[in-house]
Amino acid sequence: MPAPEKAERCRAILGVPENADLDMIKKAFRRKVLTLHPDVNPGDAIAAEAFKKVTAAYEYLKSITKTEKKSSGRETSITKATPQTYAPAEPVAPRKTDFDLSAEELLIRLNHSENPHVRLYALKAISEMGGKECVWAIINSLGDPDRAVVAAGVDALGGLRAKIATMPLVSLHREADPELKIRIEAALSEINTPMAAAFLEKTARTAPEIRKNATKENFEIA
Repeated sequence: MPAPEKAERCRAILGVPENADLDMIKKAFRRKVLTLHPDVNPGDAIAAEAFKKVTAAYEYLKSITKTEKKSSGRETSITKATPQTYAPAEPVAPRKTDFDLSAEELLIRLNHSENPHVRLYALKAISEMGGKECVWAIINSLGDPDRAVVAAGVDALGGLRAKIATMPLVSLHREADPELKIRIEAALSEINTPMAAAFLEKTARTAPEIRKNATKENFEIA
C-alpha cells in the first residue's frame, strides 16, 4: 500500500485529522486502548483484533510524524542558521510515556488507583522511564493485590536489571505460586547479581513437571 494511503487509513482508525501532531495522535491512541485493551475485554476476539489495528496505526503514524519533524528541523537549521552566541539551554521537561502522563501522575495512579487495569498501565509506563524513583515504585508494586500487576512488576525489574530489586524478588519467590516463581527466576537471571546467582543456583532443582507446565502462555500479560 502506498505511504499516503496507509497514513490516511491509520488516521481513520485513530480518528485524527490529516494535520494531527504527535500529541494529538498519542491522545487518540490512549482513548482507543482504554476501551479495546485485552485486559479490559478478556476473551473478546473482535476487541483484540481492533486493539492490534489501533496499535499498528499508532506506531506507523508516530514513526512518520517523528521523521517529518526531524526533516523539518534539519531544513530550518540549514536555511536559518547564522553565526551567533547560543542561548542557554532550557530545562528539560519530565519525560512522558505514550499515554501522555507525567511520572508524578503515573506514580499516583500506581499507588492509589482502585482499578487494577489502571495500575497495570501505570506500571508499564513507569518501567519505560527508568530511574531510581521508578524502580522503587515498581518494587513496591510487588505487594499489589492483583497478580497481573505483580507479574508485570517482576518482568519490569528484570528488564531494567535493577540490582536493588534482588532481595525483594528473592523474598517474593518464597511465597509465590509455581508459575510466578519461574517468572521471578527469569528476572533474577537478567539482574545477575552475586546474590541472584547464588539464589538461582540454590533453586535450580525446581520440579521438572512444574517447569514444563509453567509456560509463558499460562501467565502472559498483554
